[in-house]
This record gives sequence, structure tokens and C-alpha cells, in this order.
Amino acid sequence: MKGIHLASTKKDPEERRNDIIHAAKKVFLEEGYDKTLVSQIVMSLGLAQGTFYYYFKSKEHILIEILQKAWDSFAAEIDKKLSNTGLCTLEKLNLLLKMIFMPDKEMIDGHYFRLLHDHGIRSKFNQVINDIRVTKLKPVFSEIVYTGIKNGTFKEIRHVEDITEILLYGISKFMNGNSYPLADEQIYRSKMESLGELFEKILGVEKGSICIVKEEKNV
Repeated sequence: MKGIHLASTKKDPEERRNDIIHAAKKVFLEEGYDKTLVSQIVMSLGLAQGTFYYYFKSKEHILIEILQKAWDSFAAEIDKKLSNTGLCTLEKLNLLLKMIFMPDKEMIDGHYFRLLHDHGIRSKFNQVINDIRVTKLKPVFSEIVYTGIKNGTFKEIRHVEDITEILLYGISKFMNGNSYPLADEQIYRSKMESLGELFEKILGVEKGSICIVKEEKNV
């Protein structure tokens, strides 16, 4: 890997920290998490190895921060799209589910999505990834459900937040590593249809109200 040497100017600590995060993300993508050494990360910035440990405890620590920042960004994008006041409760729920399970090309091509398919990351940080995902998505799901109950779209449900958390963790287990667009298309479609039916039954809405994947057109 070719090193990219920057001028050794004194930087604001937060700016330096972000430089290291971006460099680490780049090296993880190029070399794979397991093969990446801290020395490679600092070499790409022309820094001493001690500088890395001034900001981060370990390679694992910086990866977790990368994952958290990625979900912060994704959560902000979700909030932005769901803030459209023209959407009804069901439309917001369907939009949220599509953003999570059928992401657009921009997200698929993004660094975070590619990192999630690194074997070393998936095998070592699966629980961490699930915890971050649930922490970020639980408030969004819960708010939509509370709103739907209040306006009569959904049936009355007790313990909304607990049920939401159970669902989110359960979905992660149910998907078992099958993620769009790398999963087998038919298997993935079947799983999405099953999830849609599950949400319909829990929320008490009509069959077909929750549609995560588009209907296949008969030719």
C-alpha cells in the first residue's frame, strides 16, 4: 500500500482525530480489517505510531467509532426523509423499512456498507454492529408506532419500546448475514415478505400494507 504523506503541521486535535479515522477507514477497505496494522494507518498520514494511541486505544476502538459515525450519518438521513410532513404513518414506516433493507445505490456504494461485508468485521463485531443499529433505530421505529397508535393507524400495543427492541434484534438474527444486494434474490425477497407480514400482524394493519420490496411484474 502506498503511503500518503501529509505535511507535519500542527493540527487541531479534533481535526487530527478525524484524519486518523478517515485514514483507518481507507486502509480497512483496501487491506481488509484483519490484515490492517496500526502502522499502516499512521504511515498513510506520515504520523508517528504514538499519535494513533494518543487518540485511540486500539484498532478495534477506531473501527467501533467508524461504525458509530456511519450510523449517526444514516440516522440523520432517515430523520431528514421522514420529516416530510406529507407522508402518512404507514408511508413513513414503509420508507424506513426500505431505507434499512433495500438501500439505494449511494448507500450501497458507501464505505460503511462495504465495511459490513468485511469477513473480519462481521465475525468479530456482529454484536457491536447489532447494538449500534438497535440504539439508532429503536427511537425512530418507536416514534412511528406511537404516532400510528395515537392516530388510529395501528392497533393499541403495550410496551412499544420493548417490542421494538425485540423485533430489531430478532430481525438481525433472522437475516443471518443476508443483506441487500449480496443475498440470493429469491431468499431475500421471501425474508422481506415474511417481515412485512410480521409487522402487519403486530400493528394490526391490512395485508399488503407493509411492502418492503416491489412486486415482481409478470412478463
